[in-house]
Amino acid sequence: MRSLEQWRALFDAARQQLFHETGVLWLASNDDTRLRETHTTLTNLHVPFQEMDHDTLVNTYPQIRFEGVTRGILETHSGA
Repeated sequence: MRSLEQWRALFDAARQQLFHETGVLWLASNDDTRLRETHTTLTNLHVPFQEMDHDTLVNTYPQIRFEGVTRGILETHSGA
């Protein structure tokens, strides 16, 4: 994605670590339009992500209570 590349270039030019690649976790219930649209967008833009079902979320993130959440998408190279 072009904007992420531009942000990283700016941070490099500033010689400061302002971007931390922590990942972004999107969560949804069974029929969530936003998650489906996000999946489509990430796929079309060739952004790497990992799809996770409820059991995978629970095992990967035991500190989070996933009540009502059935699936998720982890954007591994995104961050803040």
